[in-house]
Amino acid sequence: MNAAAVPARRTQGRATIAGMTDDDAVEWLPVEDAARRLNVSIRQTQRYGNGENARLRIRRAGRRDMYHAGDVDELAVDLGAARRAKDTSPRTAVAKGEVLPASQVQAQLIEASRNIGYLQGTIEQLQHALDETRRQLDDSAAVRQQLHDAETRIAALEAERDTLRTVLERETPQRQPWWVSLLRRRR
Repeated sequence: MNAAAVPARRTQGRATIAGMTDDDAVEWLPVEDAARRLNVSIRQTQRYGNGENARLRIRRAGRRDMYHAGDVDELAVDLGAARRAKDTSPRTAVAKGEVLPASQVQAQLIEASRNIGYLQGTIEQLQHALDETRRQLDDSAAVRQQLHDAETRIAALEAERDTLRTVLERETPQRQPWWVSLLRRRR
């Protein structure tokens, strides 16, 4: 039976090829578990399984690649994965009581100076952006004041227009349509 054509059954991070007996069963790992054992990224694990010089045997299980556990363990030994486990402890520049050579101290000082320069440049850029934002806020306050003044002036002009209209209506005699005067003449 072709093991590559038979789907794999997954059980707690491991898979066995369906149709095999326990004697023939080979442990197959999903890429995440293989990467964890190798202490590399998932992409790097995939690279170890692909290409002409692949170091890991792969079986397809649906849309997933399953990696041969024995190959993964051998590669982990070759890579020294156990020795280079990711260190999450904070690093110090110098261990307590250790003296650095002058060249190393000089290199660290140069790097620190570069970082200080970069940070100062960033601070200056942010300060310029802040000043520009403040200027725009001041400009917007002036524009708001001008808008308020214009609205007040418009309200005053509309009130004056209404007053003049009322006065004009009182002083101007009402004109009648032309046909009313014709009717009056005939009578």
